[in-house]
Amino acid sequence: MVDSELLEKITDEHRFIVEYLLEKVSIGELKISYGELSDAILKKHNVEVNPHTVLPHRIGLISRICHQLGLPMLSVVVVNDLTQLLGEGFYRLYDELHNTHYFGNEYFEKKIRKEVKDEVLNCKEWNKLAEIFDLK
Repeated sequence: MVDSELLEKITDEHRFIVEYLLEKVSIGELKISYGELSDAILKKHNVEVNPHTVLPHRIGLISRICHQLGLPMLSVVVVNDLTQLLGEGFYRLYDELHNTHYFGNEYFEKKIRKEVKDEVLNCKEWNKLAEIFDLK
């Protein structure tokens, strides 16, 4: 069950992000840059979404919803354009949702990055997320 407070925050941009990420995951693509995602939103909706300030918050909401649905955090596939690594927001949110303290510990960050990517790749219940975001 997803908190109604989170559901009220869903925008068309969120829907597009989920659709885009699920399409990429369905073909095994597990590394999408913030810049690529921002460009795709601009192209599809003619809306500029700052990949450094706004986009991480949009993706965080999606991962919170994933967690409440019992799904892996989809944001694990979105990486920094230059470093090709996850943003610190992913680890902070993971810690918050799982009551851990992995942020800043390179060993545990690498471990959860691999675990969550494997979970995303092997997940067979993305239809739950698609339903929440009114996707076909």
